[in-house]
Amino acid sequence: MKDNIITAFFKNLRFFLFSRKGWKKIDELKKTQDAILLELLTLRYRDSIDTDIQLALRYLSEKPNVKEMFPYALTKTAGSIECHYDKQEGLPYVIHKGHRLYFPKRYKKKHVEWYYRFAIESDDIVGNGFRERSPHQYATKGYPVEEGAVLVDAGAAEGLFSLEMINKIKKAYLVECDPQWEKPLRCTFKPWNDKVEIILKKLSNNDDGDNVSLQTLLKKEQRESLFIKMDIEGSEIGTLQGAKEELTNRESPVTLACCTYHREQDYDAIHSFFYEIGYQSEVSKGYVLTNLNDGNGIYTFRHGVLRASNQKH
Repeated sequence: MKDNIITAFFKNLRFFLFSRKGWKKIDELKKTQDAILLELLTLRYRDSIDTDIQLALRYLSEKPNVKEMFPYALTKTAGSIECHYDKQEGLPYVIHKGHRLYFPKRYKKKHVEWYYRFAIESDDIVGNGFRERSPHQYATKGYPVEEGAVLVDAGAAEGLFSLEMINKIKKAYLVECDPQWEKPLRCTFKPWNDKVEIILKKLSNNDDGDNVSLQTLLKKEQRESLFIKMDIEGSEIGTLQGAKEELTNRESPVTLACCTYHREQDYDAIHSFFYEIGYQSEVSKGYVLTNLNDGNGIYTFRHGVLRASNQKH
């Protein structure tokens, strides 16, 4: 009898989960959960005097979506985006400023177009002012990628940031550990094989089969002007600490753009690190809305990118 009851329970549960009524109920529960999380966020920050936080809250009151990472209104759009397919390489691609930007084979047309639009409009990582605030923007006029600089693009992914800078830089190290991006990166940067080195590892504070250290790259390019972009999933502070001596004693120009939103304590730790070694710094405008690695699922506003340099501004 007990076995029959258990069998009947799981049979009915399976029917519920895979029925239209079941999916509708699950969707309603998700919407209720998101509404609660958004209300908690509003209660936490409603008395904040930070104008960027208040701007984000106004945006979320009009377009309530707790999963909106960059909660600021669009100021313009990227226009029409068309995905193409390279039959010879077997990869999809889009055209970015006259150059092919490739994506993994498994990416469908709609996915490619969505991904690229998100990177340009929502992420605004190349800094063309698509949002009222761009918390994920890497370079600015005050902290630029200089003409003739060496670029370290850690967490390169599809390589959009490096492709944007490719004609002004002397050399690029693309550091990316996700194997799905290997072939797309090689295809995208094939015209610049002479000045692009793809490193299929993580940027960290040590050197082994899976990692390359920042201090190693700094030593390889001791006399060059460097721009180091780090979007490495919360490993930024450990990587910086491993290269502390090289960064502190470096005489040639070095500028860094470090993501600070992967963990809630990252901004304070990275800001303190740059202050300690005497680098000037600025934080990106706006906040990232996220619950990454906080352990309780509660969404918070976090600073997106901290830029720093050993040069006076």
